[in-house]
Amino acid sequence: MNKMIMTLMLGSFIPLCFAQAANTAAQLPAPDRVSIFKVSLRCPAAPQIGCGSASKPILLELEHDPAVEQAWLNRAGTLITVVWKSQPNAQAQQDLASRLRSAGCCARDAAINEVRGEARDQALKEFQSGHGWYRGAEVDR
Repeated sequence: MNKMIMTLMLGSFIPLCFAQAANTAAQLPAPDRVSIFKVSLRCPAAPQIGCGSASKPILLELEHDPAVEQAWLNRAGTLITVVWKSQPNAQAQQDLASRLRSAGCCARDAAINEVRGEARDQALKEFQSGHGWYRGAEVDR
């Protein structure tokens, strides 16, 4: 009797695990809708993490852009990832980089550039892992 109950319980949990995994995979944006920008938003008091008070208004403002679905900052405060509502064109990406520059997302002499090549591939993998990335309302945590 106990074996039958255990089998039934396990049988009901396993499909839930697969359903959750499928649901998580379905939520990941297509790579062509993701732009990643190098920024300098480290916390002056704790340089190993991003600065919540500096990044929060920037991330929230980006998410008010009609072309932007989501904006994220990595834990270190060195990358902003933008998930576009549709595949962006080069002009939209340049305009966003310009907005980040004017919002003070970098040190005075540092350039805001879109991450490309192998560095982008690695940053995209980190972003898709879901660990260590924060949206505007979460950066204070």
